[in-house]
Amino acid sequence: MAIKAKKEETKAVDHVIKVERATAFKNNDNIGFDVTINGVRVNSCILVQGAKDGKEYSFVSFPQRSYEKDGETKYFPYVQVKLSDNDEKEIEKQIEAMLE
Repeated sequence: MAIKAKKEETKAVDHVIKVERATAFKNNDNIGFDVTINGVRVNSCILVQGAKDGKEYSFVSFPQRSYEKDGETKYFPYVQVKLSDNDEKEIEKQIEAMLE
């Protein structure tokens, strides 16, 4: 008999964050970075930035792998951390300071 776990909603909590490295991409506004979150280092993250319908946006993308399903390319993040808005703002602030 298979055991089914209850699906619980995850809540974002503030983390201890230190951006270790940041590199601006030459072909777009995105920035690659490595970050340590609560003592765990995560390499190859991307701060995705852009504008759509006149509104600017930014978000953190964790490392991911691509795969094919039904003839379509899909992406699976192999590292996930639920970041609060404050966490994302802190990451952006540290990246801006590094790239100045």
